Amino acid sequence: MPSVPELLSEPFDIIFGADIVYEADHAIWIKKCLERLLRRPSTSAACLLTATFHLVIPLRPTHWLEAGSIEATFRWMDDMPHNDYPELAVLSKETILCEAYRDGDRKRGCDVAE
Repeated sequence: MPSVPELLSEPFDIIFGADIVYEADHAIWIKKCLERLLRRPSTSAACLLTATFHLVIPLRPTHWLEAGSIEATFRWMDDMPHNDYPELAVLSKETILCEAYRDGDRKRGCDVAE
């Protein structure tokens, strides 16, 4: 295995991902990266906050399969068995409708992000 850069040698408390899902397989790759890079839960009193990953993906009409691969790869927290093994899960989902003028034609366009 190649050496890991020092920057990635310690786990992160928070990770952001924006517009990084272009193929259905990307959800699996993202999960594998998070399993390596996101801090694991701790019972230590010094570490009460849950490590978190925030993902923003535009809902393009041509990428419904790719967007759906996220929920197929990451289960909802409410659907997970309550055991001692920590697993990455979806805690919440929000859909944001952004209305803006498109460049050049001054017509109102619409983008949706989750």
